Amino acid sequence: MSNSPVSDATVKRALFVENYPDAFFDTYGVVGGVPFIYKTGPAWPQRRGGPEAQPYLREMRPVSHTHPINASWADIAKKIDAHFMEVGMPLNIVAGLAYGNRGYEETFCELIVVLGLPPTPFEFTRVKAAANYAQETILTDAGFPEIQVAVREWEVNLNCTGPKLPSLNWADPGNIAEFRHPFTSNPGLAVAPLNKESFGGTIGAYFSIGDHRDVVLGLTCCHVASPGHASTGLSVADAAVNHEDIIAIGGGAYEAGIAAITERIGTLQDIIVSEKDTIEWWKQRLDDPDGNPATIAKMRGKAQTRAETAIEAMDALESLHRWIADHLAPREQRHIGRVYCAERIDASSKDPTSAYTVDWAFVQLNQDAFKRPGFTGNQVYIGGMVRMEEYRNLMFPYVADRGGYKYPQNGLLQISGYVPKSEMLNPKQRGPDGEPRMPVIKNGRTTGTTVGWLNGLKTLARHYRIKGVENIDFQTMETTILPYGGCRGAFSAGGDSGAAILDRNGRFAALLTGSGGLNGETDITFATPAYELMPRIKKAVLGADLFPKVPRY
Repeated sequence: MSNSPVSDATVKRALFVENYPDAFFDTYGVVGGVPFIYKTGPAWPQRRGGPEAQPYLREMRPVSHTHPINASWADIAKKIDAHFMEVGMPLNIVAGLAYGNRGYEETFCELIVVLGLPPTPFEFTRVKAAANYAQETILTDAGFPEIQVAVREWEVNLNCTGPKLPSLNWADPGNIAEFRHPFTSNPGLAVAPLNKESFGGTIGAYFSIGDHRDVVLGLTCCHVASPGHASTGLSVADAAVNHEDIIAIGGGAYEAGIAAITERIGTLQDIIVSEKDTIEWWKQRLDDPDGNPATIAKMRGKAQTRAETAIEAMDALESLHRWIADHLAPREQRHIGRVYCAERIDASSKDPTSAYTVDWAFVQLNQDAFKRPGFTGNQVYIGGMVRMEEYRNLMFPYVADRGGYKYPQNGLLQISGYVPKSEMLNPKQRGPDGEPRMPVIKNGRTTGTTVGWLNGLKTLARHYRIKGVENIDFQTMETTILPYGGCRGAFSAGGDSGAAILDRNGRFAALLTGSGGLNGETDITFATPAYELMPRIKKAVLGADLFPKVPRY
């Protein structure tokens, strides 16, 4: 048999279907598309109409924060994990998820326990027996015999991969904020160690120390800023001695940003040519005796406006491209500061059912790159992948919650305070069905602006493989963010670690630290809640707090 990737994938797919015929139907269309190895209980709904019927497009949905299992979830997850460990199949992830069909309001599965095994061959009979035990014994004994269990392959990944950086200026001509943003100092800034650029990530928020606004600290993850000290951490004093330099727009972000600008310039050139042809075509219609001069003049005017708009945007992009080439091309010119401190990567406690991931660091930023005036602090760009006209429906999905709604001024959402524990566990915000549910938004290095849902259940996750870090193995109950649904794709990807996850009011909800997925794909995102992180930060760096709001003019 050939060992080519195609044949291997075909053989593996056939084996999945042979063991569990609905393997690919159950997760068809889900972000990541990883099939179930096995699922207990009755089959999920399928479209009728014979073998040619198109399968339902599935999507993950958040579990309700008021689900009865919530009070005993951590204990149940721990028992399931212990059983799989006992039978020689250690789990990476124990997640509680809901599922629905894309485009349908009904959530046909309010809760299923999805278990993630490493992508290592296991005997199907053993997997099936362990999953059945989880449902028929553990869940049944806990009072939830109706809740199904599914098993799939799943890995836990950390999402990592000296300029005068301006803030995003909405007075610029050409409406090019989406392309300018990666080269500004607004949160969502791509960063990487100068000597380890492959460890790229994101600065998600800015902090100051007391009243000293000249000291600006950028919050990111330890595995992004100081991977070499992930197992030991760096105190403020030690970091001053080590002096680990950080660059902006590293880890491939510079190349990606330039490529996006170049591609858009090419598209605009095509638009300009097309609109000029349209203008000429309407001009020729003036000699048509059956033509309406007023209509012709109106259509010519519209084409002229579109051409002028495209020319303005192209000129602005070309100017931006020249500025970037002059100021940011060499890596050394993108040096923005050094590691100020980093807490070692670990679980917050030895009991995984109450633990969260500790993985954060501060970067002290050079004043010449982040000095006022001009530095706008924690104003997060929410445009790009989320259009102004759809923001309200995404972040205020329940119509009754829209009273007094205003789109964030200039597409910049101000980080202000953080979401308390009580609201993270029992949101006051509501989903489209009126149930308590929290939509969240972030801007990260790789995926830019994305929206998602805070899941009602945390995920038991095992961390044992971190790029460049040895001797890491711990479990935590991870705050979990799910894709928003529809065609919006994953909430995060490699390089987004360090991004600040916000609620619709700009409150800091969580720090993005990693994800679950397979083969480099991300389907669920993990984060450390701000209500746990902020006290740790303030204990480690006395006087540290979110950078004060900067007035807008």
